[in-house]
Amino acid sequence: MVPCSCPLRPVPRALYNPPVTALPSWATRKVPEPVVLGGGIFLGIVLRALQIATSIGTVDASNWLRHILYVDQLGVLGCYPASRLINHPTFGLEIAYWSWKIGGQLGLHFFDAFRILTSAADVVTALALVAVARHVGAKAVWVALAFFLSPAAIFISAFHCNSDPIMVMFIVLALLATVKERPVLAGVLIAGAVGVKIIAFAALPLLLFGFRGWKARLRFLAAAAVIGAIVFVPPVVVSGWVAIRNIFGYTGWRGAWGVHLLLDVIGLVFPKIVPRDSSTFVTPLLILAILALWGVEAWRAWRGEIEPRRMVRVVGLAFLLVLFLGPGFGVQYLMWLLPYPALVLRRAPTLILHGLISAFLFAVYTSWSHGWPWLWAKGSTNPAWVAIFGLVVWAAIGWAAAVNARALYARAS
Repeated sequence: MVPCSCPLRPVPRALYNPPVTALPSWATRKVPEPVVLGGGIFLGIVLRALQIATSIGTVDASNWLRHILYVDQLGVLGCYPASRLINHPTFGLEIAYWSWKIGGQLGLHFFDAFRILTSAADVVTALALVAVARHVGAKAVWVALAFFLSPAAIFISAFHCNSDPIMVMFIVLALLATVKERPVLAGVLIAGAVGVKIIAFAALPLLLFGFRGWKARLRFLAAAAVIGAIVFVPPVVVSGWVAIRNIFGYTGWRGAWGVHLLLDVIGLVFPKIVPRDSSTFVTPLLILAILALWGVEAWRAWRGEIEPRRMVRVVGLAFLLVLFLGPGFGVQYLMWLLPYPALVLRRAPTLILHGLISAFLFAVYTSWSHGWPWLWAKGSTNPAWVAIFGLVVWAAIGWAAAVNARALYARAS
C-alpha cells in the first residue's frame, strides 16, 4: 500500500462548531399581558357559548323556570307561599325574572338567557380579579385566567343554570371595593351578593374588618344595611314567616358529599358510633368555625393588622370552610371558591385543585345526563365511584383550607 503523501489540512471550525443563528425578533418578543388576557377571555367566552348552544342544563333550570312563573303570577314578594323550593332572596329572583323577560323579547329561551347572564357574570369576575391581583401584588393575568378558563367555572356558568356565578361576581366586586377603600360601594355590593344567595353573608364581617377606622366601617355597614333592608324586609312583610322559613331555613341538599358522606361510610362499618343525622353536630361545627374566623379577624383589625393581601386570603378561607364543613351541598356550590385558589395557593396546587373539581363536575354531569355530550342533566344521584371521587375533592378542599389558614395564622403573635 502506497502511503498517502497528501498533506493534512485542518477542518474548518464552522463544520464542527457552526455559529448559532439568532432567533427572529418575533420569536423572542414577550406577548403583552393585555393580549394574553384578551385571548383567554375570548377563548372562555367561545367555550361557554358552545356549551350553552348545545345543552339545556340541569334540573335546576326547570326549578328556576318554575320560580319565575310564580313570580310572574304572584309577584316577587308574594311568591314564597307557592312553593317551599323558592328559597332565593328577592334580588336573585328579580335577576332571573328579568333575564326571562328580556331574553324572551330577544327570542331566547329562559335556559339560554339565564346561562348567558351567568357567563357574562364570569367575565366581570375575571376582570375584577385582574384589578384585585394587581392591588395585592399577584400575577393578574394568571389569577384571572385560572378562574375564567377553569372547566369547573365553564361547566357551572354555561351548563348548570343557577345563580351562584352572579353571587360570586358581587362578592369579588365587593372585595375589590374593599381593598381600594371604597366602603359605601363595598357595602352595596356585598348586600347585593347576599340578596342573590344568603351564604354570601359569610364574607360580610370579614370585609367590614378590612377597612381602617370606625368611620369607614360605619359607612360600609350603613350601605349594607340599607340594601339588605330593601331586599329582605318587603318579602317578610308580604309573605310573613313563610319567606323567613324558605330563605333562611334552607340548608342545601345533604347529598353524597363531605362530612355527611364520610360519616355515612363509617356508619356502615360502625352503625352504633355514628349518629343517623350527622347535621346535628356538623352545622354547629361550621357555625363555630365561621364565628372563630370572624372573631380572630376582628381582633386583628382592632390591633391594626390590616392589609389587602390578607383580606383576599381571609375571604377565600371563609368559603373553603363553608364547603368543607357545610351541612348541605349542591355541586354548583363549588363555584364559590373558584376565584381564590390562584390568589392564595402556588401555581401547581391551584391547577391540581381546579383539575380535581373540574373532573368531579364532569363525572357528576355525565352521570346525571347518562352520557356525554350533555343535553339535559335531569338526574340527582351518582354511582358509588363518583361519590368516592367527591370525597377526594372534599379532602383537597380541606387541605387547601389548612394551607391557607397556616399562611394566615402560623406566625400569629
